[in-house]
Amino acid sequence: MSFKNIPLATVTIGPESWRDVTVNAIRLSDRLVKTLAPCRSGARNGSSSGSPVIQLGEEPGNTAAQDQQLGPRNSDLNLPRGKCTNGFEAESGMEKTGPDKYRPVSAPHHNLHVSLKAGDAPPSFLRVHLAERSSHLARSYTRTVRSLVTELRLQAVHTNDDTKRLLRSRETLEKSLADLRKDLLLNKSSVDTRRLRPAPRERVRDGADYLLEAERKLLIELKSELEIRLKMTRHQLEMLCSCRKRLLDCAAERSRVLDLFPNSFADWTRSHSCSPPSPPPSPSPSQSRELLKASPATPCTPECQEALQAARTACLQSRALCREVKEAVDQAVSLGRSAHKATNDGLTQKIAETVNLTQHLQVSSGESRVAIQRIQRWYDENEHSEGRVLGPVSSADLLTRERLDRPQVQVYQRHAGTQLPEATAIVQGYATLRQSLLNTSQDLGLLHRTRLQLEENMQGKRAAAGLDSAIARLRRRNSDHRWTQHLQVSSGESRVAIQRIQRWYDENEHSEGRVLGYATLRQSLLNTSQDLGLLHRTRLQLEENMQGKRAAAGLDSAIARLRRRNSDHRWTVPHLK
Repeated sequence: MSFKNIPLATVTIGPESWRDVTVNAIRLSDRLVKTLAPCRSGARNGSSSGSPVIQLGEEPGNTAAQDQQLGPRNSDLNLPRGKCTNGFEAESGMEKTGPDKYRPVSAPHHNLHVSLKAGDAPPSFLRVHLAERSSHLARSYTRTVRSLVTELRLQAVHTNDDTKRLLRSRETLEKSLADLRKDLLLNKSSVDTRRLRPAPRERVRDGADYLLEAERKLLIELKSELEIRLKMTRHQLEMLCSCRKRLLDCAAERSRVLDLFPNSFADWTRSHSCSPPSPPPSPSPSQSRELLKASPATPCTPECQEALQAARTACLQSRALCREVKEAVDQAVSLGRSAHKATNDGLTQKIAETVNLTQHLQVSSGESRVAIQRIQRWYDENEHSEGRVLGPVSSADLLTRERLDRPQVQVYQRHAGTQLPEATAIVQGYATLRQSLLNTSQDLGLLHRTRLQLEENMQGKRAAAGLDSAIARLRRRNSDHRWTQHLQVSSGESRVAIQRIQRWYDENEHSEGRVLGYATLRQSLLNTSQDLGLLHRTRLQLEENMQGKRAAAGLDSAIARLRRRNSDHRWTVPHLK
């Protein structure tokens, strides 16, 4: 229902004072109608342009202007509004905090503000309207919190994926470090085995020793570098775990207001649990604006924002560290293989040179043996002819033609100056033959000593070539790093000890026939035989233990591969009857 003013007559007959009194009364009535009628009509109909302004979650815009606008009207009316206001407070449960400002008694001051025009009565649907506005505010706040919790949990999932990726990188790094340690042990075993070469001729430092030393220095540098990477990886893992814990704590704290709301994030994680990890999605502009406005009273608290930022930074750092670790491991593997190959090639070349020298020594020894036999035969023949030159031991055994006083010589020497040089020539010939035999004997001794040196050198070369060949075989056999450290080294040391003692036993057993009367040597040989048997049994035990360790390591590796293969839960459990 609308009210209209009745126009006054244009022609007046009565006095002006009489007319002014009436006009003032009419104006006062119109003013009262305009002031009170909208409130009553709005209370009856529920909607009107002049209905009270009820706002939730914001402050009134300009209270002073409203008071100034309503001031003249209130001064003209001079009507008490305590009854209407008290009725509004009693009906809506609101309390007055200032001029025309109301808030719920139980709600915080910053969550609910109601502004009414002065003199207006609250509508009858005020409780329903306030309940709907409060529910809308709670739903809006809870939706924002749910989006924040979803983002926190998604970031926790991505942080967990980066943690798993970094754990795999750490496993690769630890495996590479274990391989480097095995290479260092193999290098040390090779150096120690080369020290068993016969002294002093074969223990001179050669190219193989320099290659082994260079390989050791390179392996130590690679090991120190990978240890630094491993330390960084462990520190980054601790940082990721702390970031994940902070994210989950923030999500748990924020999700306390989500008890009455559906949690769609669990369904999303179940549907995407088997998919490969993807980079975190970039938030929408509205979410970014909401999340950037961090304060203790908003859905996104400063703790949540700091946790998200720290987690994103840690994820970026972990991915960069994974790339660095992969590059470092690849470089270490390539350099280790190249150094291993270069050392093996050097050992092979040294073995070839040693074998070549051994063959030349064998040829020289054969030639010296032929020369010794030829000279010995010549010496024996000349020694036999020496007796013929000297003649028989007894003069009674001399023939008449061999005697210096035979009749023909006596008759010839009757004249002066007819002395024969037969006796002088015999003496000179014997002396010359004796000197020749002495020189030949010295030459034979020199040839024998030279041949013994050749034989000794040849044996040393053979022993050195055998040791280098054993080292090369050991390095080729252990190049795949599928061996246990302590047992393998102990087995190699026992094998070297067995070879050394067996060689000493064979040499002394060969010389036993020449010194058969010495009981000490015989007892030493018996003790050595017992030591050899003990070493053989120990080596067999080590080999058996090593095979057991290899089998156990193979089973553990199979279990680890099975667990990694079935970690995505894409396998079916067999039904048991």
